[in-house]
Amino acid sequence: MQNFQDQLIIIPNKNIFQNPIENYSLLGKRRLDLSRRVVYNSDLEQVEQITLASLKGIKGLTDDAITKSYKEFDESSISYVIRIWIQSPERPEYWKVRKFRSFLLFQYLKVPPLFLIL
Repeated sequence: MQNFQDQLIIIPNKNIFQNPIENYSLLGKRRLDLSRRVVYNSDLEQVEQITLASLKGIKGLTDDAITKSYKEFDESSISYVIRIWIQSPERPEYWKVRKFRSFLLFQYLKVPPLFLIL
């Protein structure tokens, strides 16, 4: 903003200083974290193989490493998170990959003895 003396006036925004800014487009890619749970009697090696196989064929993923980690062992299931990178930070691409990924994993894990808990 400029005043009548043609000086530039900057008014700081309190929210900018007090809250973090999440820039989804800066890196040119975006990480997608998908949380899933399986019952205790599932073979965890098989769950990992099926999870990685379900990612093959999904267009729009980067060559960055896919990571999987276990988060929680609760009363009836094991929670884990899968982290993948999408080539485009744009929201439509993000949701397209997320929806397709969830559908594929569900199709793979419907095969006994693995039981996916949504």
